[in-house]
Amino acid sequence: MNVHKPLLWFFLLIFCFAGQMTVHVAAQSTAAVKKKNNTPPAKTRKHTVAKKTPTAKKTPQKKIKPVQLLRIGSGAIGGNYFVLGELVGGVVSHPLGSLACGKGGTCGIENLQTQNITSAGSLENLNKLQKGTIQTGFVQSDLAYWAYTGSGLFENKEKQGNLRAIASLYRYDW
Repeated sequence: MNVHKPLLWFFLLIFCFAGQMTVHVAAQSTAAVKKKNNTPPAKTRKHTVAKKTPTAKKTPQKKIKPVQLLRIGSGAIGGNYFVLGELVGGVVSHPLGSLACGKGGTCGIENLQTQNITSAGSLENLNKLQKGTIQTGFVQSDLAYWAYTGSGLFENKEKQGNLRAIASLYRYDW
């Protein structure tokens, strides 16, 4: 190897982060080194470079769906509607990181998280539904009908035409 010919020296700076190696390379000619130091560069240099450790094969990342929140208007803590709100929430939700359906987890909607919102009852749930602070709630059928049609207690109020019934919980015999 002729030291008088321009020769590039590579200095490797190795940074490891999370199992991935990034190599930054800087180059300098032999002539520049000779002028700077007034000495010829060494003919051989030994460099120790860390080897990249083998990592597990990369598996394709599953695109994570955003978590959706469903707020259920129920009733007072300890009351029947509050307990039902907890039960319904547990059945329909399947939060991120929970066990798979059939392996101890729920079989609800993937990435759905429910929140049981306490309330004073049907009237408050109807008001919260209208304001959009809850997405579903427990309401007595007669109050839901009045709110939907603008009659009864809701005679002078705006109709809540977007109400939909999911289920009837109790049978009333008049």
